[in-house]
Amino acid sequence: MNIDKNYILLLESNIAKYKDFNVKNCMAELEKIKTTKLTKLKKLKICPYCDKKISSYLNYKYHVNNLICKKEVKNKCTTCQKVFSRKNNYEYHISHSVCKNKINNSPEPICLPVANTTNNTNNTDNSTTNNKDNSTTNNNTDNSTTNNSITNNNQQNIIIAVSGKEDIEEVCKQVCKLIPFRYTKYKPSVQDLIGYFNNPNKAIQQIIINEHFNPSKPEQMNIHNTNCRSNRMQVFDEDENGLERWITRDKTDVCDDLYEKSVNEMFFAKTNLKVKGYHVDSKKEKTMNEKISELETNKKVRKEYMDKIADITWDYRDVVHQNKKLIT
Repeated sequence: MNIDKNYILLLESNIAKYKDFNVKNCMAELEKIKTTKLTKLKKLKICPYCDKKISSYLNYKYHVNNLICKKEVKNKCTTCQKVFSRKNNYEYHISHSVCKNKINNSPEPICLPVANTTNNTNNTDNSTTNNKDNSTTNNNTDNSTTNNSITNNNQQNIIIAVSGKEDIEEVCKQVCKLIPFRYTKYKPSVQDLIGYFNNPNKAIQQIIINEHFNPSKPEQMNIHNTNCRSNRMQVFDEDENGLERWITRDKTDVCDDLYEKSVNEMFFAKTNLKVKGYHVDSKKEKTMNEKISELETNKKVRKEYMDKIADITWDYRDVVHQNKKLIT
């Protein structure tokens, strides 16, 4: 048999390595590796301002020279210390005082005609103590104030009688006017509020559909998604010059605004029901609170609902398109 000499040399070298193998030498090498790792850990640079440990010298130098830890955090609420990634969400949070309302656990003050009744009672008391002439004058003033209040209420609630011959579309064009997106106020009914507690998982979808895509509220149809694949959508809002018109905005920004408003509406659902004289079951209240905390903390759930909101805006595009023809 002819055997290659190179093959024989390789075998001999490998046998020699196995003969020279020593366990003590291997343990010594392992100890050297451990000591080098410990020295690297000891050599970690620590920021003198924020006590942050940085491994590389270049990153440490950049961190200290640019004063990254000392930079002021933008879009941070001073009351609840919450940081917002987007400026529009921060402005909505501050303008609507979301954190203060959550601390007080009370909805926005509802205007009730209490002051008028107290004034009327005071006037009647004064009229009884005064003479007949004074009583007649006070009664006249009371009648005038009540008449004024009635006229004011009539001015707020305008009723238009439409005959069968008149066109409803022309009436809508004359009376209805789109509300800008930033000024839309959610006014859910009692049935809507109860539906939020019965199914908290679909509460955000119900809020958006009832408030922005409801045929009974044509003035609030101010979102129009014309392209499913595009990152932009149309919103009726004020532009930089303060003019109310249809503006193209980022889809994620619009969906983020809708998400924040819907979560805020879910938070005040219980108090709104209490104001209207309804009691909420403790179990349903607990599930609602758990859902709200999940929506506020879990980023994955937030992203899922943002996708659902974008789908809703696309599904109701035809309804908004017809409404745009009616309301200019």
